[in-house]
Amino acid sequence: MMKYLKKFEAFDVLNTDTPDVKMAKEKMETLTKQLAEYKTKKPLIDTVYKNVKDPSLIESELTKILGSTDVQNGPDRNPFLVDYTYLARLNRDMDKMREDNVNDKVKLDDFQVELRLTTDPNTKQILSTKIAEITKRMLDKVTNINKTQNDFNIKDKEHKDKMLKLENDMKEYITKISNVNQK
Repeated sequence: MMKYLKKFEAFDVLNTDTPDVKMAKEKMETLTKQLAEYKTKKPLIDTVYKNVKDPSLIESELTKILGSTDVQNGPDRNPFLVDYTYLARLNRDMDKMREDNVNDKVKLDDFQVELRLTTDPNTKQILSTKIAEITKRMLDKVTNINKTQNDFNIKDKEHKDKMLKLENDMKEYITKISNVNQK
């Protein structure tokens, strides 16, 4: 997308611009700012979701990156970053569920070994119950992982389609601006 912007350093709105050209320049200016912000802040969002474990700290860090959610008292949030934040959260949720399943698998294996080695009926009953609980929890997590993966795939496609539409809109705005500048 940025290769199309190289032709134009500034999109100054002139008094002589027609309404179409004025709108195109204003949209280009907004999109240019949003894309630049998207490129710089996207890695910051990834870092927050990768390194911060506490949900309240994640929200605090995201507010620092994205700005306030209060539109009246704060700046509007970049829609591309908001979309990407949702994708990053879904990805983190899937990773956490997978990690929890790995930990549960280790516990399950330990309990199964213990069950084979014990001769006490009460201990066997307790271990069997724990094994059943962990097995059910793991199956539930697999279902949630699959649902979250499906949601992620849908949202990721929507995000990519939105970015493609943005690229096409930028081409259209640049064409309008260059047609006027060539006259």
